[in-house]
Amino acid sequence: MTIAPEPTTSNAAAPSGVGNTAAHSGDSTVEPDGLAVDSEQFEMAVRGDIRYRVGRAWREMRRGAAAIAVKDYFYGSSHHGELDLALADALTVVCQQGPIRMGELAEALHITPASTTRAVHCLVDRGFVEREPVAEDQRSVQVRVTKAGQARFNEMSTKIQQGMTLVLSEFSAEEQEQLAGYLDRFVAAVEQLASTAKQDSNSSSSTTG
Repeated sequence: MTIAPEPTTSNAAAPSGVGNTAAHSGDSTVEPDGLAVDSEQFEMAVRGDIRYRVGRAWREMRRGAAAIAVKDYFYGSSHHGELDLALADALTVVCQQGPIRMGELAEALHITPASTTRAVHCLVDRGFVEREPVAEDQRSVQVRVTKAGQARFNEMSTKIQQGMTLVLSEFSAEEQEQLAGYLDRFVAAVEQLASTAKQDSNSSSSTTG
């Protein structure tokens, strides 16, 4: 079920970078990062208090006290070794898609080749993955998970599954389905924003250059 947004606005205060921080110019709304959207569509589609609530939830999920505790529970201390989020993401991709080439790993993680190299280096040092030449192209390198890395991934995955089960048990089966659908759309919208922001940044760089 899709709930249509109410065509009203609110002056509720928003956290930095979220909500009523836009400047209006003509028929468009210019956000602080330079992105422009149709002002009438903007005001009709997104109420200020909704922007505030979603922004606050996003902030709490990123760096709230509960978020820190949950991240430590999912990825923290273990007899297999502690992982930060970046290394946990890299290990997850290698376990699920490996053996995987370095370039493919960088693409899957949406990070630079240099950052990928650093992450893999850390995982190799901890004995979680190993590098090996690609059979059909000896000049290329791929990454493969080790037994220790698979054990660490399994431990991490079990904790995440248990945690998600606990959180989602607060919702009915119908609400879980709705939540999953909304989150899929939310992530897609954020990815579109990131793509637009990157294009805007590249355009500005080429203009000033």
